[in-house]
Amino acid sequence: MGNPLQDLNGLGRSVWLDSIKRSYLGQGNYLDRLIGAHEVSGLTSNPSIFNMALDSDSDEYAEQLVAVGQRPAAERAVGADAVGRAGSVRPVPAAV
Repeated sequence: MGNPLQDLNGLGRSVWLDSIKRSYLGQGNYLDRLIGAHEVSGLTSNPSIFNMALDSDSDEYAEQLVAVGQRPAAERAVGADAVGRAGSVRPVPAAV
């Protein structure tokens, strides 16, 4: 039995990660491994996902939270993480 996520990709289906954490984003980390293994084609985001990222990775965002002193600015920081990684999945639409 193969990898179900890779099998879906082979059938022309795209699996998207509906979560974001700063720890997923560094070079060689979770998101890179999923994309490299053709298990995930994209990354979605919305205010609820940003909120979960801030709650679960609060230590990673703490410096920015203190610097700006308000949550909306921190939400922009999480958004910047998502936008910053858009290049990782940019080739996928061209291949579909």
